[in-house]
Amino acid sequence: MQDYLKDLSPEVHYVGDELKWDVPVWTEKTKYQIYLDNNVVRRFTNKSLPDFIKAKITMATAKAEFYRADRDIYRLDIFVRPKDSGLEDTGWRVSENMYVVVLSEDEINKLRGK
Repeated sequence: MQDYLKDLSPEVHYVGDELKWDVPVWTEKTKYQIYLDNNVVRRFTNKSLPDFIKAKITMATAKAEFYRADRDIYRLDIFVRPKDSGLEDTGWRVSENMYVVVLSEDEINKLRGK
């Protein structure tokens, strides 16, 4: 695992008047780590991963024309939105194992157990 993963947390932004979270997701084979806040990570397996996250990762994987090797990305690279991908409000692939999924308030609260 890369050093930049130690204290990741979502970035918050508005789409119109709706609050959205850009949430980092690290994947390794069938395991997923979702970074919900400073030092708050939820771990899932392929079986336990919520369907709304699976759908966003699937779309980002299918649309990813270019992504870097894990060893070639830096913390700042994670939240750079791809231009004209059509998935800016869904999610994107950053590297071999790093994704960012864009979550609504309801979706992030489900992951936080609220």
